[in-house]
Amino acid sequence: MTKIKWGILGNAAIARNQMIPGLKQAKYSELYAIASRSGVPDDVAPEVKHYSSYEALLSDPEVQAVYIPVPNGVHKKWAIEAVKHGKHVLCEKPIAMNEAEAEEMFAAAEENHVLLMEAFMYRHTDKIAKAMEIVNSGAIGQVRGMHAHHGYTLNWASPARQDPALGGGAVYDVGCYDVSLIGLFLGEPDRLHAGFTMTETGYDERTAVWMHFPSGAMATMECWFDAAGDQRALIVGTEGTLEILNFPSGNKDVLILKNREGRKEIPVEACVPFALEADNLSKAVLGEAELLVTKEESLREMRVMDKIHALRAQEGK
Repeated sequence: MTKIKWGILGNAAIARNQMIPGLKQAKYSELYAIASRSGVPDDVAPEVKHYSSYEALLSDPEVQAVYIPVPNGVHKKWAIEAVKHGKHVLCEKPIAMNEAEAEEMFAAAEENHVLLMEAFMYRHTDKIAKAMEIVNSGAIGQVRGMHAHHGYTLNWASPARQDPALGGGAVYDVGCYDVSLIGLFLGEPDRLHAGFTMTETGYDERTAVWMHFPSGAMATMECWFDAAGDQRALIVGTEGTLEILNFPSGNKDVLILKNREGRKEIPVEACVPFALEADNLSKAVLGEAELLVTKEESLREMRVMDKIHALRAQEGK
């Protein structure tokens, strides 16, 4: 089986704890190299090449695809640098700081004839695939409302999450999941209202958003850094409801369907979403699959997040 050789730019915790183990379990992807300016500990994938600069890794002709887990504020810089070196790119969510940046990144990828995909690992799970199948089957009727929330207690120093210049804040870090998930089922809203709790250093610690859609459907979302962790979504239709527990997770779980036939728990299988997202890009490079998270989906997410941040700016926050 042909495998695509992958490099990782940076020593981020998500790379060490999720993507490296994921690549080791992938079928079409092989971890080939890691680059870190601060140095990668010897016990992190010691069997692969280690580079002390991102540029050195990108100059390695053996590297075919790269995973970019650097802070949000420099996603554009390193994604464009990677595609200019002819590398296919899997860029952590949110793909950029705004729609204009994302457009520039996709244009650079197309110009250099490589693929670029946003790393929304949750999109590759059996949980989301089954939820979409249930809703599309008509089991809950026409979707008229939705709620999604994602948050946790941020009680440690994390510049990437707490520095506005690096793309910090709850919306960028976890609210993007809510925006993405709501978009899957309802598309793009035409009206929004939002409220924010800001820190003294200028990032949103808690945000709540109300959305209205051209169909007449409505949705709400919440994201936070100041309370206990919880991630779930409720989809409300004319004939029933579907609850998705721990929606970003690839763990074995159940979907809760309620309709005229009663309450039913639908099992979903466990998976390794970081392996699946890497393999989706690798298979697309090999001409064996289409990218699951499309350019259009990522740009829609960016447009919605731009509107949320614009509302915050109007409030002078």
